[in-house]
Amino acid sequence: MSPRTFDSGSAISYKNHYYQATDASNKLICFAKGTKCLVIQALDGQLLVTVDEKVYALTEIPKNARVSPDIDFETEKKKQRKKYIPPMSHPWKRTSFIAQQNKAHKYHKFT
Repeated sequence: MSPRTFDSGSAISYKNHYYQATDASNKLICFAKGTKCLVIQALDGQLLVTVDEKVYALTEIPKNARVSPDIDFETEKKKQRKKYIPPMSHPWKRTSFIAQQNKAHKYHKFT
């Protein structure tokens, strides 16, 4: 048994899943936001909820998918862009390469 509160979608959260209350004929029962209830887990694993001394069954709400298979089309995969590496003849490239080379050879002397 654990106390819960209905949200604006007439759902409650229990163990990281969302549930809605249904009656005996699987008809959705809506409650106002902030309605207090008590969730009961039966010994057979069935989830029940009590509101104002009435008992309702809980049905799990499926998680939302990122895209709808009926409405959304498959998105095209982005093509990998080729990185532009300037040639050695580029004025900025040559000076930075020579500076890096001098710095590397300053500490590592190869004989």
